[in-house]
Amino acid sequence: MKKLAKILALAAAVIIVATGCKKLPTFTYTGGGGDTPSVVTPDVHTNKVTDITDKSALLHGSISNFSGFNEETLTVGFCWNATGEPTILQDNYFIFDFNPTNEGLFEYLSADFIAGKTYYVRALAYLNSNPDEVYYGEDMWFTTSSGGL
Repeated sequence: MKKLAKILALAAAVIIVATGCKKLPTFTYTGGGGDTPSVVTPDVHTNKVTDITDKSALLHGSISNFSGFNEETLTVGFCWNATGEPTILQDNYFIFDFNPTNEGLFEYLSADFIAGKTYYVRALAYLNSNPDEVYYGEDMWFTTSSGGL
């Protein structure tokens, strides 16, 4: 009986840890009338990087499930590094208010890059009332041109 209890306790601990690690951030807002908040999980995407030069690149992102958000409630942006999986806490980033009139699309022209180097970039979003819960898009990579003569 003690062995069964140990197995059940271990299984419960594994389930708690596994589900705790996979928690996705959610944004809560009240929209569309009514007083009951709706819970929305935004779908953030890092889109293709364009206009790449030796020192700059135009970063593109998009977010869906943004109904009810406006520039006062939602912040979006990009973070980048040279190693992969950049985060807003450890790497270069630029953030700005979300403009919901652009069908969920946003972009930023960064001129902070070094010629001939590969960078990883991710789009991001967070609710202004909870900036500790950041939701990231996929890693995208690009290489700046060498800038030779």
